[in-house]
Amino acid sequence: MTSAHLADLRLVRIARGLWNAAANLLRKHLPAHLERIGLRDPAGDELHQRFAVRSADWVVVACFVHRIVATPLVLIGGLSTIGPTADRYGPVVVGLMVWNVFLTVGVLRQRIRPFLAGRAFAVVDLALAAGVNLWGAAVLPQGELLHPYKDVYWIYAMGTVAGWTALKGVRAGLWLAAAGGILLLGMVGLNGASLSGAGWGHLLSRFGWLLSAVPLPLIVLRLGRQGAGLGNTEGRRAGRALERIRALRTMHDTVLQTLAQIAQRAVAVDLPAGERARHIHRLAAEQLAGLDRAIRADDRDRTGLVDGLQGLVRRFGEGNLRVDLLADELAADPPPAVTAGLLAAVQEALTNVRKHARTDRAIVRAATTGRGYEVVIRDYGRGFDPEAHRSGVGISESVYRRMAEIGGRASIWSEPDRGTRVRLAVDFGAASRARRFGIAPHAAITLGPTTSTSVDALTNQALAWFIVAALAYRVALSPLQVGTLFANLDPRRAWLFFAAIVGVFAFDLALLIVLLMGRFGRLFRSRALLVVDVGLTAGLNIWSAFLLPAGTLLAPGHEVLWGYMLGAVAFWTGLRGVRTGLAVVVGGIPLQLAMAAANQTALSPGLWPQLVARQGWLAATVVIAWLLTRLARRGAQRAVDEGIKTGLAIERTWALRDLYAEVARSLTAITARTCQPVTHEDLMDIRGTALDQVNRLREVIDQERGGGPRFRLAAELSRLAGTFRSHGLRVELVTSQLTSDPPPEVREAIVAAVAEALRGVAGHAAVAHAVVRASNADDGFEISVRDHGLGSPAQMQASGALINDRLATVGGLAEIRCERGNGTRIRLRWRPSGMP
Repeated sequence: MTSAHLADLRLVRIARGLWNAAANLLRKHLPAHLERIGLRDPAGDELHQRFAVRSADWVVVACFVHRIVATPLVLIGGLSTIGPTADRYGPVVVGLMVWNVFLTVGVLRQRIRPFLAGRAFAVVDLALAAGVNLWGAAVLPQGELLHPYKDVYWIYAMGTVAGWTALKGVRAGLWLAAAGGILLLGMVGLNGASLSGAGWGHLLSRFGWLLSAVPLPLIVLRLGRQGAGLGNTEGRRAGRALERIRALRTMHDTVLQTLAQIAQRAVAVDLPAGERARHIHRLAAEQLAGLDRAIRADDRDRTGLVDGLQGLVRRFGEGNLRVDLLADELAADPPPAVTAGLLAAVQEALTNVRKHARTDRAIVRAATTGRGYEVVIRDYGRGFDPEAHRSGVGISESVYRRMAEIGGRASIWSEPDRGTRVRLAVDFGAASRARRFGIAPHAAITLGPTTSTSVDALTNQALAWFIVAALAYRVALSPLQVGTLFANLDPRRAWLFFAAIVGVFAFDLALLIVLLMGRFGRLFRSRALLVVDVGLTAGLNIWSAFLLPAGTLLAPGHEVLWGYMLGAVAFWTGLRGVRTGLAVVVGGIPLQLAMAAANQTALSPGLWPQLVARQGWLAATVVIAWLLTRLARRGAQRAVDEGIKTGLAIERTWALRDLYAEVARSLTAITARTCQPVTHEDLMDIRGTALDQVNRLREVIDQERGGGPRFRLAAELSRLAGTFRSHGLRVELVTSQLTSDPPPEVREAIVAAVAEALRGVAGHAAVAHAVVRASNADDGFEISVRDHGLGSPAQMQASGALINDRLATVGGLAEIRCERGNGTRIRLRWRPSGMP
């Protein structure tokens, strides 16, 4: 073996090693990058199959539209070269357009899919594509088939190959491409064209374009399925978060309020114990039934706005708040999801009136205005400062957030001693968009303490695949230009253009790799990249016009880099929308004029068809890109909707089951205790159960809002109360007046002191009930532990010293009072250093 052969062998081994290393690198890292930008499908094959059918329809529609617009554009561009044959081509082109319009409308209306799947359509469509090409070759002057712009119907064959690849898969596409090559040789023989010289270059160039129609729809379909999988998975995650937020919000608006009423009724000394027990039993039973409906199905969607408001009027009337309802101006009910949001917001507003306004009357007015639906809640109580209370759960979650979710808005006016007015409004358009899942497309869905999303954001994320497809089209377009270069230009000039195409190819390939790796997301959304890319495209086309022989710019086959302009239009239409695409198309007019000036081409009447055809190709690219984007967006929305629907069901059925069960157990225990005669001790026990469940629900709600308990002191006191409750001491914990947390070391000392106090109650008070209250007082903290036991000095001696020591370590004070026969009261106080 010679040294040259050995060198060649070493080069082959080196190349093979580099290829294997690159392949392993891609297999190892690319899936993670694809998942990061939304192109790796974590969903199942079943979703793939469902979306495959939909996306195939969309690609087929795009191919039909391509056949509608591309064939007449080629005919217009070739008017100056086809000559008298153009008159015979015209009727055939019109017939093909009518046929494809019929197919497009049928697919969009989903009425002819069985026809598309049948053999009859395959025979008719393929025979039509082959027949018009053979007929076109026959009617052309002998030997002119391979001249530029003489292949009027070849572009129609490309659309046919792409469409059947989408319908039947890659094997069908490759078989059709091979058959197209045989068809092309038959057309050459029928026309008598010569394959000598540049003939082979023209032949291979046309076959290359036909072959390119196979991978493009496959790429679109594959990326589309990946996008659908991502949209479904992220939609499922958002659906679970949405249902959890709604469930906890419903708990706050209903269960929490009911339990608070039960706790209040238990100590209503103006009523006999038996009447208090009957009222508590009715409240608990009604809430238990409502909780059961919430678990089994979404009961909110079956209530009209007026009926729902009347139910709220009755419920609050039983709680000593008279509500006057004015609904005569309501012309029609809003959609069910909007009704649910409005009713929840009204309920929270009325709850605030009952708890804080110090009035026994409120007015609710529901009306249909010229813009939408409006509900106003008015009271003339003591009023408050809306800005100071905006961050509360009731106002922020049940009023503002609910209205934002359904695309509405809430405004609260209030002044001290002048009452409060809450205005809820939803426009007709927003109400219509919020029909599905009860959330507006742009409304935020909280996924975590610092992350959120929306239906629109998920849809756009699932559409990332289309941007990749548009950029991949530009990458694939550059090599296809090479055949056109060497077939139509002088070799010395062709090499200059070849170098430019290599540079453009490298630029686009770098952009594609960066996009696939999920890097520089802001770059693709910036105007800077748009200006640079469009400027580069325009500059390359003007440069190519300058290098072409003078006066030959609009000659057939000299549109060397105009195809790159088509790729730019498709890419920016997909990335920034149809307006940007149309702006680039309009910019193509002065660009062509500048190219004509650089090439010294006089725009005589005979050259205008070429100019119009090139501009028409830009417009057609916008139309096809817009159509594909629109259809793909519809599919992405469906995938996201399916994911959200699944997530809602999963969260309702499984994830929240334990919380629902816990609340149901508490309500069931309360109803069971109130079915029989009760004593004062029984009512205190019921009150403790209700308040314990209230604290548990508030802790869960605070964790959901901020990723942890709102106040750690309240959470630790709640756990401490639970520990003593499990040992037989019913601890009633009240922490609703806490507005902040003490420093960690102070919190630890307070919890330890309360634990010592409760040990004293359990060991010496001879009672099974104690009350712990925690609040902020004078910029500090005050915690009291109260029992109504023996009040013996032994209790104070057992725990007093330890309590004082605990508080003294952090600069706090403890005050202990015992009264024989009337129990013990322990008061713990701490203020920051430097305060009196």
